[in-house]
Amino acid sequence: MQAALEVMDATGASYSLPAGSLPADGRVHRLVAVISPQRQAAYPLRLTGITLAYTLPEARSPLAVLTIRGIAAAAGPGGPFAAAFASGRAISHWVTPMSAPGLAFAIDQAQGPGSPPAGPQSVVRNVSGPASQVLTIDPGYGSIANLSGPATPLSGQLTLTALPPGGPVPAVATRAYLTGADVAVGDTLSVNIGTASIRARIVAAVSRFPTVTSGGALIMDLPTVQSVLTSESAGILPVTQWWLRTRGGAVPAGLPPGTTVTSRARTAAALLANPLSGLPQQALPAIALAAAALAAVGFSVGVTASVRERRGQRALLAALGVSRAAQARQLCLEQLMLSVPAAGAGLLLGAGLARLLIQDVTLTAAAAAPVPAVLVEIPWALAAGLAAAVATIPVLVAALSIARRPDPAAQLRAAESV
Repeated sequence: MQAALEVMDATGASYSLPAGSLPADGRVHRLVAVISPQRQAAYPLRLTGITLAYTLPEARSPLAVLTIRGIAAAAGPGGPFAAAFASGRAISHWVTPMSAPGLAFAIDQAQGPGSPPAGPQSVVRNVSGPASQVLTIDPGYGSIANLSGPATPLSGQLTLTALPPGGPVPAVATRAYLTGADVAVGDTLSVNIGTASIRARIVAAVSRFPTVTSGGALIMDLPTVQSVLTSESAGILPVTQWWLRTRGGAVPAGLPPGTTVTSRARTAAALLANPLSGLPQQALPAIALAAAALAAVGFSVGVTASVRERRGQRALLAALGVSRAAQARQLCLEQLMLSVPAAGAGLLLGAGLARLLIQDVTLTAAAAAPVPAVLVEIPWALAAGLAAAVATIPVLVAALSIARRPDPAAQLRAAESV
């Protein structure tokens, strides 16, 4: 028998690890699977299945007995192994499907008076001692007849797999999937993955999802799906994409050969190089500076006009003995009370508009919205400095406008004539 272990890591990725051969000599043997030669596995690990592949005998044979005593771990394949952390009783509730892939064809090809091939039979469980699990199986028999040569042997397989979680698998559907499949949130449906059928219950809906660029999709938890597939001997789903958050956005070293890397920096550079999205984004800073300059000029013009309108008031205050510095402080305070709230409101309004507009004007080379959506990052320090400049310029203009010493008598005569 050739043995293999099905192991699931912390991310939900499943791996089939060869564990050597198991001779049918009635003696005790140790099956050893190397999990991670470089000790880079994503712990904790979970043993989800044990697979034993064998060749069916050509004629009916006695029942076979498989005894599982315990599961232990070691730092290396040569040991030493510590005491077993789980006994054979730990897998007493596992399912034990048996199969012979070529059996149906062998039965169709069977000729002659002899008995047709028979597949493996169900497993009988027994407990031997305080910790062992004993499985009694009928390995089946038969081969594929070959007119031009010797018969082709049949292969059989015994799989011990952990039970999957009970009930439907929770799933998140895109709205396009709900429309195409004519289902709604809360419905339960069957999803075929390979040879397995998984019952899924839609618990939520989203408008879009990363990696789903067109059509609809149903998103399920990978570890749960892997458990169902393993329990039904339907193989495992390969993990073909990893989304990593690294320090500084750096690409990890030591990636396998042939790996295609898509980094945040490269994606941003591609969007900026694309005329559909790059030009609008490059124009946004110029628009922000132009808006700030326009606001500052507007404030300054308003201050100048206000000072000219109040020349008579300034002359009267000067005639009454109010110093020029006191008038300057009063006018600057008045402008601060107007410009600071206006600059703050403009800053908040600009940030809100940026979050709305940048996502709408940023498109991929195919004129579609990028997925994941664009991450809008506002340089708050620079924006706050620009808002402070806009609020300060009118105050400086107000201070300069009254720097010239007025002639109170002339100003009062001019005001009286008007």
